[in-house]
Amino acid sequence: MRKCIISDNSFFLLALQDDEVIQDRNVATIHSWQLKSKCYLRTSVSDVIVLYISDVVERHRILSLLASPDSHCRIILLSKMEVSSGYAFEGPFPWLVHEKIGFAELYLCLRKASRSIFNQREFSDRELTVFRYLCEGYSVSQINEMAGFNEKHIYYLMQKNKKMFGLRGNNAVAMSFYQDISKLNRRW
Repeated sequence: MRKCIISDNSFFLLALQDDEVIQDRNVATIHSWQLKSKCYLRTSVSDVIVLYISDVVERHRILSLLASPDSHCRIILLSKMEVSSGYAFEGPFPWLVHEKIGFAELYLCLRKASRSIFNQREFSDRELTVFRYLCEGYSVSQINEMAGFNEKHIYYLMQKNKKMFGLRGNNAVAMSFYQDISKLNRRW
């Protein structure tokens, strides 16, 4: 089992290297630019990978590497989102965690993820279609016209997924989440 934190933030990685809890538990810290190919990211079902990458293009590159057909792992995304108080580290992967998590909490999250049963969230074709159109900038009414889905159903799919992953508020955060999910999905 490999536990790994990948980031494009050098200061964050340096702070992790100084943290005794993280280092004593053999958690690897890797700068995203070190991952040039899929070779390193050949993962097993028992691996836990935390991604904290603020550069959208770089994050999507790494997520695309993780979405290869031979890659299966537990993914935890750190992001600038508001998490509802009822959301805990559980459910299907990927997990979404606020970027301001403390190192001790981050280690607890890693430990809980490594002990959990591997369960990757699969999205329906309708959900993926809605995500794709939303990421391309189409409004709900335009998605209704192009895909033929009822507007209420589109809003329902958006709210269901926001609730499942503990998202609330800001639509820009939800859009970022939909883009990340789309990069992780092998069917898209």
